[in-house]
Amino acid sequence: MDFRYLSFTHAAKRLHTVQPSLSRQIRQLEQIVGTPLLQRDKRDVKLTEAGRVFLEKARAMLRDLDDAIALARRAARDEAGQITIGFAPGTEARLFIVLLPALRQKFPEMRPTFRALSDPDMIAGLKNHSLNVAFLAADDIDEHPEIVSEIVFRQPLVAVLPARHPLARLRRIPVAKLAAVPLVSPAASSAPTLRKVIQQVAVRHGVAFVSAIDMDNILATLNAIGSGMGFTLLPQYQRHILPDNVVMRPLADDPPPFLDLRMAYRKDDRLPALAFFLGLVRECLQENRQP
Repeated sequence: MDFRYLSFTHAAKRLHTVQPSLSRQIRQLEQIVGTPLLQRDKRDVKLTEAGRVFLEKARAMLRDLDDAIALARRAARDEAGQITIGFAPGTEARLFIVLLPALRQKFPEMRPTFRALSDPDMIAGLKNHSLNVAFLAADDIDEHPEIVSEIVFRQPLVAVLPARHPLARLRRIPVAKLAAVPLVSPAASSAPTLRKVIQQVAVRHGVAFVSAIDMDNILATLNAIGSGMGFTLLPQYQRHILPDNVVMRPLADDPPPFLDLRMAYRKDDRLPALAFFLGLVRECLQENRQP
């Protein structure tokens, strides 16, 4: 019924039905309500008082329904656009300088949250659903059946020394010479894979690195080296965060040792934003997958 005109003919046309069918539906509605909603005669149709009240409430309910649908759709869009990303400190310059401009251009509605964490904390975050995706170096990620990973890029390990250390004058540093310098070692609790690779380098060259101190984050490591406490090996992408009193030098090692940076996520994560983000990473960093 089109109550703007109080006309069964207009209402039937607007609803793409026939007048007898519409009249039958009105009668069924009146039976449900339990009172007449319309006064009918041969020349006119009018709302009863009950019909007027029913119409006002029905219109209000429809407006509320429209509002509820709009709010639900907005909430779904907001949820789809939220994603939490873990990363190893020091990788952000290498990663996000490429990803963030592309992310803003292609998915401006996406609202990422970034968290700088250790590799073990990122694995735990993926497993407890506090992270959607993580960029980490952990080489044991495949031991967790609920997590899948892929190599984003790999970088050579380089020596990191105080800028005034005699070895800093060399263009390439022999591993054997580093054995005479104390090692500022990454803590096993924060970077177990890097720690393991550093020891593998020493074993391959038949030397032993003597650890002076263990550090659980990259900034503390660099500050310790800058103060003259020793050296370490880091992936080359960490060059973006070096302080002025610290330098990087390639190793005299062919081929040089590499550290893979992996992108990890849960197999069962169906968040739409995750699928968009993974595709964007693959597109932006494809050329960096090989050394």
